Amino acid sequence: VPDVEALLRGEATPDYVPDLGEKDGQSAASKEEQAAALRRCVAAIDDYVAPSRTSFVRFPLLTGPPGAGKTRILQTVQTYAVSKG
Repeated sequence: VPDVEALLRGEATPDYVPDLGEKDGQSAASKEEQAAALRRCVAAIDDYVAPSRTSFVRFPLLTGPPGAGKTRILQTVQTYAVSKG
């Protein structure tokens, strides 16, 4: 996790690599599905902050039943977005 004080000051921390880790009892399929969603979200943020961006960037819509990890993924993605400045 990037330095919280740096994030609050609005400083970019480009070395931050988001990772969801693994919850107790989580199946391999669930972990891979969450990792794929995280990769799509990170790619959307990278496209958005790219200097060569010329158009709107679509952000993935996360859907699923309660407890599927949507909020956890978005919290991680939000930290990644803030780390990019």
